[in-house]
Amino acid sequence: SWGAKVVGDPTHHAINMQASADYIEIDGFEVTGDLDGFKVEGANCAVKNCWIHDTGTQGIMINSAAVGSECRGNTIERCGTTNLHHAIYIEADSAKIHSNIMQDGFGYGLHFYLSGVGVYGGDVYQNSCSGFAKSPFYVQGPIAGGDSGFKIRNNSFTQGYGVGAPVLH
Repeated sequence: SWGAKVVGDPTHHAINMQASADYIEIDGFEVTGDLDGFKVEGANCAVKNCWIHDTGTQGIMINSAAVGSECRGNTIERCGTTNLHHAIYIEADSAKIHSNIMQDGFGYGLHFYLSGVGVYGGDVYQNSCSGFAKSPFYVQGPIAGGDSGFKIRNNSFTQGYGVGAPVLH
């Protein structure tokens, strides 16, 4: 049910939405490759309804410049080769991560890396994470302010092996 198949090579991400490429939407692709399946650097971009599998590093990498980007309705499986590789790795503020199925990876299912400045918003809901070598969900760094607008709700985090429950650090 997916459209085009994109295969990254050993030196390039399968799809790289660069910092100057804001408001790009990718819908319905099959993506695999040796580095990240998607590297999202542009603001307000969307990766939707894709099958991302057997990547060498992250399934989807959303870097800090990709403020307001969205991952919705994706199936992400067997991504990474070490415990530093995750299904979705997020550094950006105000990311919307919802309705994704993430399974069977080496690192975390969903990893928010908030560096030293924290995040001021984001919405994580209706995701399913299972079978990761590390926790299915991990927030590393501060969530800024008392009522930052960062919401985590209605997700299913289960574990096939490795460490247990979701971790907020």
